[in-house]
Amino acid sequence: MQVIRGSLAALAVVAAVFAAGCGSSKSADTSTSSGSSTASSGGKSADLKAFEAKAAKTVSDAAAKQTTTPPTTGPKPVAGKSIFVIPCAAAAEGCAGPARAAAEAGKAIGWKTTQIDPAGDPSKQAAAIRQAIAAKADGIVIEAIDAQSITEPLKQAKAAGIKVVTFASVGPKELFDQDLPEVSAFEEEGYIMAASLYGATNGDMKLVMMTGTDSQVVNYRVAGTEKFVKECQAAGGKCEILVKKNYGIPEITTTAPQLAVDTVRQHPDLTALWVGYDASALFMYKALAPAGLTKKGLAGAFDANAANLDLIRADGFQKFDLALAPEWIGYGQVDSLNRQFAGEKTVDEGLKVKLLNKSNLPAKGPWVGDTNSKAAFLKLWGKSGN
Repeated sequence: MQVIRGSLAALAVVAAVFAAGCGSSKSADTSTSSGSSTASSGGKSADLKAFEAKAAKTVSDAAAKQTTTPPTTGPKPVAGKSIFVIPCAAAAEGCAGPARAAAEAGKAIGWKTTQIDPAGDPSKQAAAIRQAIAAKADGIVIEAIDAQSITEPLKQAKAAGIKVVTFASVGPKELFDQDLPEVSAFEEEGYIMAASLYGATNGDMKLVMMTGTDSQVVNYRVAGTEKFVKECQAAGGKCEILVKKNYGIPEITTTAPQLAVDTVRQHPDLTALWVGYDASALFMYKALAPAGLTKKGLAGAFDANAANLDLIRADGFQKFDLALAPEWIGYGQVDSLNRQFAGEKTVDEGLKVKLLNKSNLPAKGPWVGDTNSKAAFLKLWGKSGN
């Protein structure tokens, strides 16, 4: 899939946003920390200038076309294996997309592959793992199910000698044979999102955060954003988290949208809305728009669901999305299992976080990555395909 090019132009735009937009701030911009000097142009301290340069680079680096690739060497496919693929819920695209890719990859490599939809129910998620154990599966692929809700069945799978690879399933490392990516990637997402919103709000970032921390991954995203805000405030920038409101996964279609409406109404001075993941963001926007609450500010969310990307393309309320390529995740998980079945160590599967905005999205459809990861993995395994 081709993305819109123009990295140098994008960098220039980012720099202009930070320089021109942030220059409009007054009292907070002219404050200096101990030992810093105030610049003659724009009244910005050296600390603030350095911080804004770092923020601009963070944004441009994250939005640039990715050049990393999947591993180019590895073992031949190990024959005769059976795996189970278990997403958090088939209705949640953030975990369903990688699950579809993993199931496809498992079949492509020649394994018996079973996919189960536990529909977001922790008891069904645990039952799915126990079903894999009973079936004497060789491997289990888990997508975005927090380990705390499935700890006991994971221990049972480990005791049965089953290899378990996961995506975004935060928990004790001893429960997994590999977790893609490292949890630090999700904190990085939160930091990048904050840097993006800071630039887009012309250096006057007043955040309303709809967190959704039922997912432990979101806790890391929150931590990354809080880190950025602390750095911004220390440098004399105008960054503030007005409020954080949490909602549960079962509430994203019921009470969470109205919670967003009530919260935004209570904070009319917001300049940006931060939402923990795309699936919930869509329902919030649908509630906010009729109330006229999307006319001021802008939004950013995570996971790169196709419907959210369409909003960004249309220059809608959501301007940014952050994600890892779902196809790459699923194929990388199967590659990880194959290496383990072959008695080899796991490796970095090459996944990197990408900042998506109107300038770098494909013209239509989902974003599957800047590299044809599927073709690369099939070539690695000696299989044909695109």
